[in-house]
Amino acid sequence: MKTVTLRKALMVSAAICGLALSLSNAVRADVTSYGPINNGMWYQFWRTSDNGVSFNQNYNGNYSVSWNRAVTDFTCGVGWATGDWRQVGYNCGAFSMNGFGSFGLYGWFTSPPGSGQPDTEYYIIEMSAGNHSSGTYYGSINADGGTYDIYHNYNPNNHGISGAPLEQWISVRRGNNSVGQNHTISTWIHYNAWASLGWRRGNWNSQVLGVEGGFGGSGYVNATAWWN
Repeated sequence: MKTVTLRKALMVSAAICGLALSLSNAVRADVTSYGPINNGMWYQFWRTSDNGVSFNQNYNGNYSVSWNRAVTDFTCGVGWATGDWRQVGYNCGAFSMNGFGSFGLYGWFTSPPGSGQPDTEYYIIEMSAGNHSSGTYYGSINADGGTYDIYHNYNPNNHGISGAPLEQWISVRRGNNSVGQNHTISTWIHYNAWASLGWRRGNWNSQVLGVEGGFGGSGYVNATAWWN
């Protein structure tokens, strides 16, 4: 993933809304769609105003997305309006990415009022097009049958959902997980690892099994998420 750019946010309060962020403070026209689907799950779809991405949310936690080289940036997926210490189950039935793209768990924590701590945008990347983080490398952990490299990004000039400075914590699985098989993401393993490296958990926000793509790339993903 390209962590040099902090591009988007999904905020949960009485509703969910989108917010575009970047280290360069670039201004873009953004489009955000969101809402409940079934079984307590939600979908979210954030993109720039460019054409070139098609997202379909289906029943029982399933969705599909395809995109072409006209896309600048997007995120989409299904999950929950509020995060938790979940073990998220998933099956990625189809996966094809060229250029920039990643698939995995994506979410937010917001800074408690008056705490002085950052908002956190996080990724637990299960599959990618071979992108590598440009953040600070913090070592690796073992979780759910794989090894994950941990990266961190922080820039106090950027602001997250609550208006606090924004940071990223990112776990990147070494090698793509298998297609067409059931897998798990034990979120607490990653949260505890980040905390041991200095992260302070804020207030729960969104938690989505999602896809990020764009920047001249192309691809197709069909995936299903559930809560174990």
